[in-house]
Amino acid sequence: MKKLLLGIGLACSLLSADESCITAAEARTHVAFLASDELKGRDTGTEYLKIAAQYVATRFEGWGLEAPNGSYFQDFGLAGFEADPDSAVRFETPEGTLALSLGDDFNLLNGSEAGHFASLPMVFAGYGISAPDEGYDDYEGLDVTGKVVLVLRYTPEIEGAFEGRRGQRHAWFQAKIEAARERGAAGLILVTGARNEGGDKFVGFGGSQDGFHRAGEGETPIPDGFPAIHLSRDAATRLGEACGFDIFASEAGIATSGQPQSGPIENARAGFSVGVRDNPLMTRNVVGFLPGTDLADELIVVGAHYDHVGDYGDGPDTIHNGADDNASGTACLLEIAEALSHSGPLRRSVLFIAFAAEEMGLWGSRYYVQSPLYPIDKTVAMINLDMVGRNATHQLEVHGAALSPGLDALIEAENSEGFTFAKPTELEGGSDHMPFANKDIPFLFFFSGFHDDYHQVGDHVEKINEEKIALVGRLAFRVLTRIGNRDNRPARLGKRDYH
Repeated sequence: MKKLLLGIGLACSLLSADESCITAAEARTHVAFLASDELKGRDTGTEYLKIAAQYVATRFEGWGLEAPNGSYFQDFGLAGFEADPDSAVRFETPEGTLALSLGDDFNLLNGSEAGHFASLPMVFAGYGISAPDEGYDDYEGLDVTGKVVLVLRYTPEIEGAFEGRRGQRHAWFQAKIEAARERGAAGLILVTGARNEGGDKFVGFGGSQDGFHRAGEGETPIPDGFPAIHLSRDAATRLGEACGFDIFASEAGIATSGQPQSGPIENARAGFSVGVRDNPLMTRNVVGFLPGTDLADELIVVGAHYDHVGDYGDGPDTIHNGADDNASGTACLLEIAEALSHSGPLRRSVLFIAFAAEEMGLWGSRYYVQSPLYPIDKTVAMINLDMVGRNATHQLEVHGAALSPGLDALIEAENSEGFTFAKPTELEGGSDHMPFANKDIPFLFFFSGFHDDYHQVGDHVEKINEEKIALVGRLAFRVLTRIGNRDNRPARLGKRDYH
């Protein structure tokens, strides 16, 4: 690993100082390291993510990028939490009490809070989704007030529904938690359905993050709120046998009918004793700076998150390598940085950022925007690279283009690769452009689309389309160069044209 970490030289210096430095072979080398089994899925807070961070920093340093404030790292802490080891859950059924243990039968979900109640009624709410825009609502006509809601993970198998980034947001833990909480539920239980080919995927607790860690915090109990747990399939099966409710049969019913199967669970009640306490989690963004010339006080940010979701689950393969999500975007960022470092400065300065903790809620990009290394009002544009290595070679989504006609015209003018673009017209979250967009900073988010290996153990290096990474990188390099050298900065998002 050490040889690979240090072994990539400055091959670009032997080439012409332009986009020809951006190659499929080098992109694949970056992806192969970052998505190797040795890095165990690059989960936030692990030593493996630190190795990935050092890999990126070593590249930045080797190409002559400057270290802002003397460091290639922007360290920060999340106000994370951990489950109290005495946390317990039990179900009352006609066959008696079913007692569950933390770690074996259940874990807390990211987004869970503490909660204590002795015995509450239970209700099944399908996938825990209320999505009139998709023609589906598990909560329609369902009273969940003061009850514990049992839901399935992911989204229902309904043709034409829940597709793309906008549809997939309904699968997020936080979305399911908020949907239940907003309707007056007392708590939530999530189960991975039997139809999921990836297995149980019984996840651990990364914590309910509500801000950044500051000095003086640590290991204090969290007041009661809304508890949310992930129940193992085995425990869900035992519950069903004891109370006569088969969640997996209901799952099949939804898939067959395309309709919710929600309703009360008549013969079961839930008791929670779930404790949560502070467990600050430290991590770091990786930054490299190229100063500009006559417009050096203005800045363009080029970003990609380098973290993924780690090593968990059951079965022979538990490592979520994250080759596309987002070793591909990080490789693309590195190739652009290398090319620009050899082509000479732009008029505007450029800051390359490999963001941490994106998978936990855009925490790296949120931290940067809250604690910028350079004035945020001088940041003229943001280019985001997330999942750019799969699907058809010449198909590409470019979010943000439709919000900024000037940038839209620019990517069309620079499209020598012959990409067919999809340009969503709505501002959508889910990646690191969003904190910048919330500051009205124009952005271009390059994204090659979802696939069946998204957040699955099958997101492996051999499935990567390295030629596509290189093509996206060359396009982004030209767009970056144009923005960096033109007289006028892109208009803020509110204006939606160049001034």
